[in-house]
Order: sequence, then C-alpha cells, then structure tokens
Amino acid sequence: MVHERGIRDPLGAQVERDDEELVTRIRYADRPLLVEPGRTLQVALLLDPVGTGVEEHDRRLPPSTLSTLQITAQHERRDLFPSSEHVPSGFSEDHRNYNAWVAGSHSDIGDTYQRNGLGTLSFNLGVEFLNRLSDRPYLEKRPVPEDAAQFVIHRSDQHMGGLYGTRGYDRDGARDHVDDLAPGHICRRGVVDDCNRKEPIDEALDARVERRTGPSLRAPGQAGDADVDHARDRSAWPGLNEIVQRASLAGTASGGDPMSAVVSEYLRGPWARQFQADVARELAAREERPLHVAPPQPSPAEPAREPPALVR
Repeated sequence: MVHERGIRDPLGAQVERDDEELVTRIRYADRPLLVEPGRTLQVALLLDPVGTGVEEHDRRLPPSTLSTLQITAQHERRDLFPSSEHVPSGFSEDHRNYNAWVAGSHSDIGDTYQRNGLGTLSFNLGVEFLNRLSDRPYLEKRPVPEDAAQFVIHRSDQHMGGLYGTRGYDRDGARDHVDDLAPGHICRRGVVDDCNRKEPIDEALDARVERRTGPSLRAPGQAGDADVDHARDRSAWPGLNEIVQRASLAGTASGGDPMSAVVSEYLRGPWARQFQADVARELAAREERPLHVAPPQPSPAEPAREPPALVR
C-alpha cells in the first residue's frame, strides 16, 4: 500500500471506526502527497509468513523493498499453514535478501509460547537485521534463556484438540509451501511477470543508499578488554553474519547447498560446541531421573503449564 499509494498527509483526514475502534474508512483531505508512490525506501522482516485466507491479494513485495530477511519455520506441520516464500531460500538479488529456514513451528518463530527459546533467537536475529539499517542500534536484543528446557519445537498440530490436518507433512515429512504470491486470475493471464517472487529491486531507489557490511561481533576468545562482557552475552550470536556470508558464498561457488554450508561452518565454531555441551549435560541429567513418574500438579498459585504438545 505504501508503494502503490505513497504517503498521504493526515492533516484534515476523517477517520471512521467500528465499535472495537478498528479503522473502517479514511477520507483524506485534498492535500498534496507527502511522498509520491514508489518513492519510499522499505525493508521487510518476515517472521514465517503464511498466506492462508488472503490468497486474493497480491502479496509480492514491491520493488521499493531494498532488503528482506525472512525467517521460515521448518517444522510446521499443519495443512492450513503452508509457507509463503517471498524470497528464495538463502541469498538472492545480489545478496540483498535472505531466507533462513530454522527449527521450530509457526508460533515458535512468532515467539508466542511460554517456552520461547527459539522465539527469542528469531527475535534477536530480526533485531540484528533491523539495527543494521542505522549507524546506531535502536532496538535491544533479549537475553537468551540459559535453561535448555526452553528450547523446544512445539507440535502445533495438537492445538485445538488435534483438529488441524497434516496430510501434506505426513506424506513426505516436509512442510508444505505456496508458490504463488499473487491471485491466480492475474497469474494465469500473465498480468504480473513472476507470481512466485517479490518484484525486482528498483535500482534507482537502491542507488540512493550506501550498502556496506556492518561490524560483526567477535567470537569468544577474540574479544579485547572492552568487549569481554559483550562477547560473553550468549544472545549476541558472535560472528554469525560473517559465517553466513563466507559459508554461503563458498557453498554456492562449489555447487553445493548454501544452507548446509552455513550450518556446517556454524557447528564448527566454539559457541556451537558450547551449546551442544549444554544440551548434552541436560540430556544426561534427565536420563538419571526415574521413569514413569507422574508430573507434579501445579499449585493454585502456580501459573498453568502448557499442554504437552512438544517434541525435543
């Protein structure tokens, strides 16, 4: 809407709302636009986008979107939640877009569960992306949970008493995805050039900005005295941006899978080994506990626990 309509002057606008205070209609005064259509520089942070129910809309990102980070949930099973890939997996458009497939279900990425380790990681990755738009970071990351029990993949198909269908996932063990990002009637008539991807970046708009690589956090063991506390912050994901760029380029050049190259390079790092050691200790501790013990019942003062729709 911003790309197609520009930015209107709100002075003198008449806004109509319903009983729930939701905007139902706006009548703008006859005033010049503040910004003409197609002239607003935009970026997009997409947390597991799903197009169910809005298939009649053209959901392609416009050419004024100069950079996109999409985080896609790998373990969403529900038929009603197929992934919409607004940009291809990995890098695209001269490394100006990136689609990261990560562990979790739809709402693990959306950070809506009580056990929100995966949601916190996605939140922090989005903050890292948006902070790169400014010379001075303007958003704060959240501390990553120390408790390994917070890092779970929820079985979203067990919500609502298991009413959600999972035929697509059951057939091949992979999440379904939707190819068309525009309505079928305009795709069939060839009204749009590519129904499966965002529109190409407007090079004239892109020429108005300076693209540069932002500073990366140092890996543990490489920090100076002033950076010690920051390097110890487990939410920082030290060196991740350099790993993604280096490993994905090497994987593409060799004809391999860029995502596999990034994962392999990350797992060789000291922070990944530390995380794996933490998980191993937690699993070892659980194996020592007696089996077939009924879980304790929450006391009246204790908040209700989540249903056991989890896998580890």
